[in-house]
Parts: sequence; C-alpha cells; structure tokens
Amino acid sequence: MKRFAAVAIAFLLVSSAHAQGRVSSPEQRYCEALSDLYMRYIGNPETEPRKIRRNDADAEKALAQCRRGEVAASIPVLERKLTDNRITLPQRP
Repeated sequence: MKRFAAVAIAFLLVSSAHAQGRVSSPEQRYCEALSDLYMRYIGNPETEPRKIRRNDADAEKALAQCRRGEVAASIPVLERKLTDNRITLPQRP
C-alpha cells in the first residue's frame, strides 16, 4: 500500500509539472532572457532604434531554436547579436 501511495504521488507531481509546461533549465531561462532582450531592443518593429536590423535570418532562426529548446545553437547567435548592438547581456547561470 505504501508503494502504491508513493507511485501515485510521484505520478501527480510529474503530471503537475507537465501541466504547467516543460520544466526549464537555467540555460533555457538564459536563452529566453536573451530572446526577450533581442525582441525588446533590436527585433521589435515598434521600437525604432537607429540601427535596427529587421529581417535578420540568423536571429530569427536563433529565436525559433530557443523556443524549441535548442539552446546550444541559439545562445551564441543571440549573444553576438546583442553585443554587436552594445546591449549588456544578462548574467549567465
């Protein structure tokens, strides 16, 4: 009976995590922070900075990869795009 209760509790915890969305790693959260900065200061057409770079295929690909969880490929691209535009990067975990 105790084993059944432990399995049931474990199942409920896993189900709860999935219901809230996938569990994000520190690298995923960092990638999302980079994406937010990119969209806020570079890729958002509603803001008009002097050197806006619209239709940047590399950045668009990196943003999509980040959303899919492919952080190893997207982080270096987003970091480069931000630093090229003199935007301070968030602290990396």
